[in-house]
Amino acid sequence: MYGNYKYHVNIKVDNGLFFDSTCNCSSYNKTKKCEHIASLLYYYNENIADLERNSLADVINKIDIEELKKGVVKILINDSEIYDKFRVEFSKYFPKLNKSEYYSKVYSIISKFENDDGYIEYENSIDFNSDMQ
Repeated sequence: MYGNYKYHVNIKVDNGLFFDSTCNCSSYNKTKKCEHIASLLYYYNENIADLERNSLADVINKIDIEELKKGVVKILINDSEIYDKFRVEFSKYFPKLNKSEYYSKVYSIISKFENDDGYIEYENSIDFNSDMQ
């Protein structure tokens, strides 16, 4: 990104998964989000992520299938967000949620993002939308 100032932008990516970012611009200091981070993530996704995904695929192909299954189950049991994403990705293999299970999932996501007044702030809307998908 070109502009009048140079900003120090960091994104943290582990095995192709984005999990943290910082920038020293005033927008980030106010909202914890900014166009500099978005620009760097876009660049990363367009230019670097494929290299890391290919590398990850190479590693996965080297793992014994039973060891891989055990590892995936362990990760899914210990991380409800990853479990939910896994369940969405492979939904055709899961039984459908009943009404109360569905309500519980939706309410837990809303609770994660709502403020003290019960509203979801604009700066949290992208993360909220991502979790709801």
